Parts: sequence; C-alpha cells; structure tokens
Amino acid sequence: MNKYWFGVVLESSPYNFDDLSEQSFEAGCDDGTVSTRSGVMRIDFAREADSLDSAVRLAVKQIESIGCVIAKIEIDDVAMLREVA
Repeated sequence: MNKYWFGVVLESSPYNFDDLSEQSFEAGCDDGTVSTRSGVMRIDFAREADSLDSAVRLAVKQIESIGCVIAKIEIDDVAMLREVA
C-alpha cells in the first residue's frame, strides 16, 4: 500500500470545529486532521490505500456519511512526488 496526501475542503458542515473532529474520527477518518482557514473547514489526509482513487473515494464516503457537503478535493502533488521517488 502507498500513502496519499490530499485535502477535502468542505462547503458546509452541520458541526462546529470540535464536533467535526470527533464525528469525522468516528466515521473512520482517524488519518485526517481537521482545520479551518478564513472560516472554511477542511480535513487533510495522509491515507494508506491501494490507489489515490480508492483513498479519496473512501474519504468522500466517510465525510458525506456524517452530513458534510464537500466543495472540492485538493491533491498534494509535492507529497505524491516524494512517494514516487
């Protein structure tokens, strides 16, 4: 398995920062870190998976399962290049 780094930017969440951290952890996002910048919440992942696609799809499923709406996914290209090297 490889490790993939990516961020999930939220359009909306029914939770405040602390509750989102707890709810996302309980949904299986124990490899994600919740943060906020300029009022926008996001979850950054360092996820082990067979492929980037499977890592992102699982994260999306887990985040949507707790009622959050995703605005976009950001892939950390620099981290991906480190993994390939």
